[in-house]
Amino acid sequence: MYSWLNIGASRGLGYALAAEFLARGWQVTAPVRGARRTGLHDLATSSDGRLVVETVDITVPEEVAASWHPAGCRPDWAAPPRR
Repeated sequence: MYSWLNIGASRGLGYALAAEFLARGWQVTAPVRGARRTGLHDLATSSDGRLVVETVDITVPEEVAASWHPAGCRPDWAAPPRR
């Protein structure tokens, strides 16, 4: 199963892309800025657990890096420095 981190999925093009990737069987992690419920949350309810919606401040790298873990992946830039 493929995984995808979709920033900007709560509306518009990002939402449409999340719906399309889910329809193709992908696992999608979608960070949102606040606790307000959106259509994305409704989409998550019908996704059989393949859409994870998380509240994330995208200006904090540690929060963005942590949001990748439910998708089963870790970006290289989030890895600890090599010694």
